[in-house]
Amino acid sequence: MTANIEHGLNRARHRFHARRRGQVLPLGLVFLVVCCAALLFMFSAGKVVDEKLTVTNAADAAAYSAGIVHARALNYEAYVNRAIIANELAIAQAVSMVSWMRYFEQAVAQSGQVDNYVGGYAILGGIPVAAALTVIEVINEYVSAWTGGEADLETVVNLVEYFNALAVVNIHAGAVIGLRASQLATDLAFSTGVPQVDLAREVARRSDASLDVDLVPTSIPGLAGFTKTYGRLGGGSEERARLADTVMRSRDEFTAERGFRHDGLNLIVRQGRLVKRGGTDLVNFDEWQAADTMAAHTRERSCGKFGTRWCDWEENSIAYAARSQTALTGSGAGGQGSYGNSTRDNPDTTSNALSDNVDLRTKGGLLWTGLSDNQDLRDLGAERDQRVGISLFVSKPEDTSRSAGRNPNVRPTGQLAVFGAAAPGNRIASLSRAEIFFLRPEARPDGRRELASLYSPYWQARLVAPTMADRIYAATRQNNLSLAISQ
Repeated sequence: MTANIEHGLNRARHRFHARRRGQVLPLGLVFLVVCCAALLFMFSAGKVVDEKLTVTNAADAAAYSAGIVHARALNYEAYVNRAIIANELAIAQAVSMVSWMRYFEQAVAQSGQVDNYVGGYAILGGIPVAAALTVIEVINEYVSAWTGGEADLETVVNLVEYFNALAVVNIHAGAVIGLRASQLATDLAFSTGVPQVDLAREVARRSDASLDVDLVPTSIPGLAGFTKTYGRLGGGSEERARLADTVMRSRDEFTAERGFRHDGLNLIVRQGRLVKRGGTDLVNFDEWQAADTMAAHTRERSCGKFGTRWCDWEENSIAYAARSQTALTGSGAGGQGSYGNSTRDNPDTTSNALSDNVDLRTKGGLLWTGLSDNQDLRDLGAERDQRVGISLFVSKPEDTSRSAGRNPNVRPTGQLAVFGAAAPGNRIASLSRAEIFFLRPEARPDGRRELASLYSPYWQARLVAPTMADRIYAATRQNNLSLAISQ
């Protein structure tokens, strides 16, 4: 009896354990499914965040690259402006050289007259000048006699004149034409934003070949209106005055003013001085004019009722010359420079020089077209910092995402929360903006602040926050205006 009872209990116990093992298996399977779903969710979340991070980083890299290339374009235009000025000055130097050599040729021929004034009026400072001219005259006469007049000073000056007209003027004028064409082409291209976007697209697709890069249209007015053409195409003489002033202030000492003055002793009854003046000026934007003059200014004490008062100063012309280079389309008429104060100090001699002026255009200098047009900032009078921005919309189709299931409920936070993780408009997107600004790498030696211009190559780029207009555009691209409002 007892054995039967124990046997029954054992059978019941086995049936209970069997039923319990059958209930644990479904729970284990459910737990396994939940774990797999969690792992899948975590993997998908990580991939979505990674995709958004890739797009965001690619957008920043693309925008910064676009800003850098635009800054380099502005710096290139600044270097071109400097090169244009340098070539304009080279033409001025050629005109100056010919004018001075023509004057020097005449001064050598008039060395005896210089001797008379220097000795007769005790102009002690002029003794070296008179001696040098006399020596050169003797050498010139000897060489002329020895070569039959084929290698004298006049022959050398003639060769120099033709060389400067045919070679120097035309080479530098051609360089200005080429530089200006290059500058204008660069400015026109970058004002559209096309080169910037092309580079930005190339940079972005190095991260992901499926990325699309678009220029935010709100950037176009700023790019197109940041610079303008100054010169004949831009509005006339007022537009060209800025470049003309820069060119004139950049002249070297020989081009701007070449001269001397030696005062004689007061001999009680007579007094004199030897004055040399010369310089080269840009007149009416389309003509380089050079003049060189030397005159002896004398006065006698023989005026007045008793002949004891000083008479007025008398200008005695000794040597002079003038040369010019007019534009191919210019008339060369009207206007006059100061020629290193020659018009003030030697007015009569300067008038004589200008009446004998020869235009180097008649000697073969045909390519110069006058002071070149150039590019500069549109708002020249602005005291505030000048800057221009370029915004890019970088996106990729959501179906190219490598996430498992592309879970739309994963939303990044902080700086990555530019657009929702649900990928509005079925695209994963990011917005980035670069700003191009002017900043010297170091302060000016004089401590003054340099305003932005296209004459100094100090343009740089940096990333900045997109504008509200940029965000609105990006939101409309993703069919969700609330994205722009929420930022």
